[in-house]
Amino acid sequence: MLEKLFFAVIFVISVHTVSGAKRPFNLELQSPRCNRSADVVKMCDCIIYRLGKNRYSSNAWFELNRQLHSNAEVAVTLYYNLAKSDRIVKFIDVKMKTCDIMSSLQRLPLMRDILTEMRRHSNFPLGCPFKGNVVYNLSNLIITKEIVPPYASTVNFNISIKFYEHQIQIGYYNLSGATVPRS
Repeated sequence: MLEKLFFAVIFVISVHTVSGAKRPFNLELQSPRCNRSADVVKMCDCIIYRLGKNRYSSNAWFELNRQLHSNAEVAVTLYYNLAKSDRIVKFIDVKMKTCDIMSSLQRLPLMRDILTEMRRHSNFPLGCPFKGNVVYNLSNLIITKEIVPPYASTVNFNISIKFYEHQIQIGYYNLSGATVPRS
């Protein structure tokens, strides 16, 4: 569950591409950090492999000790700053129920495509419940520089996804990266 929502967000961004335009930058991703902070999450892990310039393979897996309560929430925050600036900007700050996110995504045409792609790379359920004692995994989701619009500046960014049950944080996923000028 922890990594599922993060990768849904990353995948949403990666599917939305602006075709035909050359990007004047390269994408660099650092190793993600993920961890459980409550006993409901039995185990979780995440890793990103660099396959080549501007190309990464994202993998994550987690297992719950019991079924996740339907009031579980996810909070997504995206911060960025321009490469030559000290000013940090909060670009996205959203918190909503996990079950609502999945049902909302299914109603939007672009999101349906993303969910289809996630089905190809994972065994995540497309709705509630998230059952206990099942290892959920996302395997070989390819992330490229096309996730960033071609007109974007060189920026540093941080995506933070926190998962809550009964208002208590049960886990998190954090990914940092940057767009850097092409050399």
